Amino acid sequence: MYANGRGVLQDDKEAVKWYRLAVELTNPDAQFNLGVMYEMGRGVPQDDKQAVELFREAAWQGHVLARTRFNKMKEEEARRKEVEQTRRREAEQVRRIAKEQYQKIFDACLLDKSSGVDVQVQSLLRAVERACEAIAQDPSWIDRLRYD
Repeated sequence: MYANGRGVLQDDKEAVKWYRLAVELTNPDAQFNLGVMYEMGRGVPQDDKQAVELFREAAWQGHVLARTRFNKMKEEEARRKEVEQTRRREAEQVRRIAKEQYQKIFDACLLDKSSGVDVQVQSLLRAVERACEAIAQDPSWIDRLRYD
């Protein structure tokens, strides 16, 4: 009633209070509805972990919508973890490539006392060209590097 404003003024906090009382009695509809409140952040701080737990409890009691919502949230969580792992692997690859390219440029900058300045500048230019060619093979890492 309070969640939808049926017959009373709509009040999410009051709805949460009544859902919690019914959850204590292991009512699957209340578990589902309170889970939705947590998922949406209505009347309570948004909390996906609490929502998943409530959906799981209701699903165990045969609540079909809770089972559907539980599965959906678990799939989304798995996708987020996969994306995060991919980002970490890509960031590590970018760091490795950047370190290799930096080392090439650093090596080119080492002064050889027996050669003149022009030779050192040419060495640096060749190293930068090699680094640019390597970067050109996968330029997308530059954008990711900016956010690390």
